[in-house]
Amino acid sequence: MATYPLILRGSHYTVLLKNARPGSESDAALRKASPPTLSNHHGLTCSAKAVKELLVVAEQFCPDALLDISKQLQTQFDHEK
Repeated sequence: MATYPLILRGSHYTVLLKNARPGSESDAALRKASPPTLSNHHGLTCSAKAVKELLVVAEQFCPDALLDISKQLQTQFDHEK
């Protein structure tokens, strides 16, 4: 199963965690995220399903997170080529 590492700003992480459906794969990935760094970023590893769920939540509640996640995924896909 493919996994996708993501780095989220603290503010984005908080919004996504607050709005992710409890018990969902995205909620589980967010809860397993690393503690915030000195620059207030969280690292997490997501399954493809968790990424899809995060994108839906981000689209509804945090458009800036949607852009950040999309850019990170695009970079990962470009490196796979």
